[in-house]
Amino acid sequence: MTRLLALFALLLPTVLAGCPSTGDDDDSAPPADDDDVADDDDATGDDDDSTPCEMDPCETTADTGYVGGTLLLPDGTPGSCLVLTVCSDAQCIFTNASEDGEFCVDGLNPDDYVVHNLSYPGEDAMVDMFQWSSFYDFAPVVAGQATTFPEDFVVPEVSEAIGDLVGDTSIAYFNGELQLDFDAQYLHFPPPSNNNPAPTLGAVKLPENRWPTNGLLDWGIVAAWHFAPFETALIEEAEPDDIEHEFDITINVGPQDPAMEYALLYAHYQDITADIATGHFTEAPAVLAADNETITGQVKVAGALLLVKR
Repeated sequence: MTRLLALFALLLPTVLAGCPSTGDDDDSAPPADDDDVADDDDATGDDDDSTPCEMDPCETTADTGYVGGTLLLPDGTPGSCLVLTVCSDAQCIFTNASEDGEFCVDGLNPDDYVVHNLSYPGEDAMVDMFQWSSFYDFAPVVAGQATTFPEDFVVPEVSEAIGDLVGDTSIAYFNGELQLDFDAQYLHFPPPSNNNPAPTLGAVKLPENRWPTNGLLDWGIVAAWHFAPFETALIEEAEPDDIEHEFDITINVGPQDPAMEYALLYAHYQDITADIATGHFTEAPAVLAADNETITGQVKVAGALLLVKR
């Protein structure tokens, strides 16, 4: 699994570029040479012969299953050709959504898999990662069965973004509903967003129909948010190992029931001992204050954040 995550780091700047195309060959012959033949590589200029991202039919076997779904943008248009991954601690497969936003990945051994997008709408990954977050869910795969999702995956678009991330920082989103406090000197953005000279940390609140359906253990969701860049962490470089610091989280989404137990679930994709290995979100304790409204806790990553109760 360590090899798989090392591969993520190497491939991420490439896959974030989005949909592959065979159309603009970047060759020197004049456009009049165009023969409209896809993938011909015939030294013609700007062939206008781009091949849509295609999805091969998926099949199950007695020993394997598959995961399938539809990827959309917030306006309901397809997430055409966006790159996503389906990963367990033993298998990790990259794929593209089709032109219609559909995807399926077969040949999967029985296990729990993380499903999320690695690329975003737009032309500049370093910019797009601050404007878009990632969908994130778990897919339990059973041999001989297809795992499909009842709701479409929607790539979350940031609705609030905060800059000037220097020193001890306090960020309040959505009129104070969600607050993050942290030491910005340790901010660690995933590549290539880590090269942005004026970074922001954005957030979007997910409506109930976009909440994840799996990996919740026995918790029920109260509210859910996603951040951008997805998987932003607080890391202090140290020897022999880097130190992970935590975001202090304060949530106030209205009156809560003091008889219930509360927690925070969050995505921790890059930790090989966390989500991918366990098949569920990473859990962190949360405390309901005496006012029965304010909930506090700590998480190591700003990616997907769920307030849950039971």
